[in-house]
Amino acid sequence: MESIVVTGIRNRWIIWCFLVISTVAGAAEKKVNSVEITKLTVPHSIENGTKDFALLDCEYSLKDNRTLLLEVTWFHNDHNIIYKWIPGHSKRQFLGILEGRVDEGYTVSNVPWQKYRGLKILKPTTEFSGKYTCDISTEEGHATEGSSLIVYTKPKKYEVELKVSPEHVNVSCWANGVYPEAKLSLSYKNVDQIKMTEVVEESSLISGAYDVQIHGFVDRKSLVSPTMFNCDIKIPNTSYLVRKDVMFTGRRIREDGSEEGIS
Repeated sequence: MESIVVTGIRNRWIIWCFLVISTVAGAAEKKVNSVEITKLTVPHSIENGTKDFALLDCEYSLKDNRTLLLEVTWFHNDHNIIYKWIPGHSKRQFLGILEGRVDEGYTVSNVPWQKYRGLKILKPTTEFSGKYTCDISTEEGHATEGSSLIVYTKPKKYEVELKVSPEHVNVSCWANGVYPEAKLSLSYKNVDQIKMTEVVEESSLISGAYDVQIHGFVDRKSLVSPTMFNCDIKIPNTSYLVRKDVMFTGRRIREDGSEEGIS
């Protein structure tokens, strides 16, 4: 009889613990869901020096419009706070890369607790590339969402050339002053599908921009005349893709750049 009573008490205790844990978990979930970011707007890519401004926005909703202890914070590259706004406080904070580079009068809404959630960055340059994260918090919860912006620079110089010997054709391609690091690729059409050998890619960062180059060899005997060689340059995660061509004519090229057989 005593064991039955003890078992009953233990079962009631387990049920009570389960109900408490469920209630706490439900409250926590409710707290998190009280704030929601409904739309994050960050430009995907911008060419350096071509835009007067870039607009970032973080649309959010609050359950029952509860704005107690509302804070809007923007981060750059996850850990760097660049903007903080607390509705009801007259002073907003523009930090790091945003200092002196934003329109401080820019607004996105007439609703008091939505008014200054966005950013208007003036004349964005390459240092503004990176991940932007919006964090919305209140007394009842918070929401976070991020997206990346690339401010890219087209190469100042971009060339492809051939150097021909009796055995090989050396194909070289290079680009200078590009940001972020670009990807070069070589290709050509040949009937036998013979691949380029000893393909080497090199890259160096100089004064905030990249110099990139690629070169490879093709067995001259495998080529027919004429053969078109292509060099593509692609800046990752942007729409920038350009191709340059150079023609192999079957003649040997002298040291001065002229072709044999042509006076």
